[in-house]
Amino acid sequence: YSCIVDMLSRAGELDTAMELIKNLPEDVKPGASAWGAILSGCRNRSKNGIISLEAISEVLELEPLCSSGYLLASSVFAAEKSWENVATMRRLMKERKVRVVAGYSMVLEGTKAR
Repeated sequence: YSCIVDMLSRAGELDTAMELIKNLPEDVKPGASAWGAILSGCRNRSKNGIISLEAISEVLELEPLCSSGYLLASSVFAAEKSWENVATMRRLMKERKVRVVAGYSMVLEGTKAR
């Protein structure tokens, strides 16, 4: 279901994506990836405030120690120019000791990684 939610969110069909999440079978609970897909869609469409707030709440509840939810939420708030909420996300990360792990890429050249 997360893939379908992601596809709908990328297409700007956030209401349809939310409807899908709300109408999942009782034994299927949407995970952080589904809610993250909703958040990614909200980041590009700032007029979906209620949807984004619900998605933020769900992502942070499901994965409270994962930095990606906080960073996505910050991006949504920044797109809405809601700087106070951006600061709140950063403060929550600090209070909860959530760390951002820096990413990096490596290329294998022959037998050497660079």
